Amino acid sequence: MEVEKEKTFKINWYVVALILILVFAFAVRFYFFSLYKNQPVWWDESEHLVMAKHIAFGTPLTGWNATREIIVPLIFAFFFKLFHSEVAVRFSQLLFSMGIVFMTYLVGKEIFNKKIGLIAAFLMSVFYLNLFFTLRLGLEIIGPFFSLLTVYYFWKGYIKKEKQKIFIPLMAVFGVLAFMTNAKEGLLLISLFLFLLFTDKFKFLKNKHLWLAILIGLIVLAPYMLYYYHTVGHPLPRLMTQTASVQARLSEGGWNWNNFFSFPKFFTVYLQWPFFIIFLIGLFFILISLSLGFDLMLKEQAKKNSKYLFLILWAALPLITFSYFLGQSPGAYMEPRFMLEIFPAVFLITSNGFLKIYDWLKSYGKITALIVIILILFTGTFYQLRFGNITIKSKATSYLQVKEAALWMKENSQGDDWIISASVPQTTYYSERSVQGVGMSMNETEFNKIIQKLKPKFMTISAFEPHPKWYYEWPQKHTNSVKVVQAYTTQQNGQQKPLLVIYEFLNYDF
Repeated sequence: MEVEKEKTFKINWYVVALILILVFAFAVRFYFFSLYKNQPVWWDESEHLVMAKHIAFGTPLTGWNATREIIVPLIFAFFFKLFHSEVAVRFSQLLFSMGIVFMTYLVGKEIFNKKIGLIAAFLMSVFYLNLFFTLRLGLEIIGPFFSLLTVYYFWKGYIKKEKQKIFIPLMAVFGVLAFMTNAKEGLLLISLFLFLLFTDKFKFLKNKHLWLAILIGLIVLAPYMLYYYHTVGHPLPRLMTQTASVQARLSEGGWNWNNFFSFPKFFTVYLQWPFFIIFLIGLFFILISLSLGFDLMLKEQAKKNSKYLFLILWAALPLITFSYFLGQSPGAYMEPRFMLEIFPAVFLITSNGFLKIYDWLKSYGKITALIVIILILFTGTFYQLRFGNITIKSKATSYLQVKEAALWMKENSQGDDWIISASVPQTTYYSERSVQGVGMSMNETEFNKIIQKLKPKFMTISAFEPHPKWYYEWPQKHTNSVKVVQAYTTQQNGQQKPLLVIYEFLNYDF
């Protein structure tokens, strides 16, 4: 009886470690959330929020980008409707971010073991880019969460053959949801296909559960495609816009190798040096394992190496794809967020590096090896959190004046009033008024006709968006029709420089 009691109350240290990691991850995220939950939104964020607010409350839809994926606005609209609060929408991002940490553990546990899963989850819990985008309202957190669910059910259902009737269809559902949330998550689906092609040749085509999953995925995707075909004339709007973008870039001509290597070179920033070095160690041993067993990769006895192949495909395909797009466009610039979905794989590779170091050091004593691993984790965490804090803080007040101006115009206008502003989605979101944009191709004659038609309440000139040259001069030409009612400035070289000026229309006689 005593032996049975001892077994019953035995502590599962893996569970304890997971709980501590999740508590720590939440504490870090909530700390930043409490400081920056009211920060101004960027253009991309405001497009999602304009759509969400319109769906929830019927507010004006100027600034609605019809080609943006609809899933994120629908999720945000749910939280708007439920809580009537932007803070609640931001908190939902925190929850999805926590989901990424937890799913990183589950995926690591299934593909490798609990140790790998715990280390990878911890790395994700402190990853600066994940922390940064937890505080930004967009696709960057929700898409990778659905992708992790896709990998989890793929490995459980197809690789481990557990509950195939349930898990393989769930893989398809979450894979499609990931794609509908952020189209670039579709690269994961391509990675899965390539992985099956390498490891199973064409045997996977005989799997009836996989065919059922594909059918279910198409059923889930169909309303999405029909919606966009009806609204923008193309079932896959991102494909339409990206094709146009690629064609425009190709027309620029040339090739930029510096651009092509932007993402690989940025890995020292992504991971910071302590984790980057461990990542290289893990990558080295994984590549060695793959190269030694590549001739056997298609045979049953080499299946244990297939998990390494999957990690490489998961991480490499987006890296190569976006590096190519950068290389073919000399004027393009690198955005770190484009690599967010690869970091569960990167951290699993890094976790393998940690275990290799531990295995090497434990010959000097397990305690010594453990102390070294903890010191590296502590140092890497310090670098990540420090850089995360700097990055979050540096962007916390960007577009603040746009927000303040829009809220001021809301307080000083009626619901049916129009506003002229180059910051269309931000101004629409905060002011809850219809907003007419000022495009660089617009001329003064067209602008005057728009004024006569809409009879707006306010117009703004700001340093945050480009304006046609004539637009800056327009208020001085029509001093009898507009007057300055509000201005936002900044201190530069001891002088006040205007950042944003609000003009009120007095009449439309011009």
